Amino acid sequence: MNGFLITVAGMAPFIATLGMLSVARGLVYIITNAVSVFGAPNSFKVLGQGTIFSFPVPLIFLIIIAVGGHFLLSRTRLGRYSYAIGSNPEAARLSGIPVKRYLIRV
Repeated sequence: MNGFLITVAGMAPFIATLGMLSVARGLVYIITNAVSVFGAPNSFKVLGQGTIFSFPVPLIFLIIIAVGGHFLLSRTRLGRYSYAIGSNPEAARLSGIPVKRYLIRV
């Protein structure tokens, strides 16, 4: 949805993201009737407070996501096109990159 608003409607990316945040919060309030959700199982705490071989689980998630992001940006067409579009969208368009399509994907 953000990609559509940015490319087709010409909205600023920051504004589109803030707007989508408000929409998502509103949907959560509607779904939960604005009541806090309690009673998650104790095993759910492992995601935020657990450890594996004395390494915090959130740190393990961070490392996995960072390695995946590095691979995506350095080894794929999407990553190369993202760098090109981020540097100069007009030059990327003139070099044959379908800028709108890749902005929506990003």
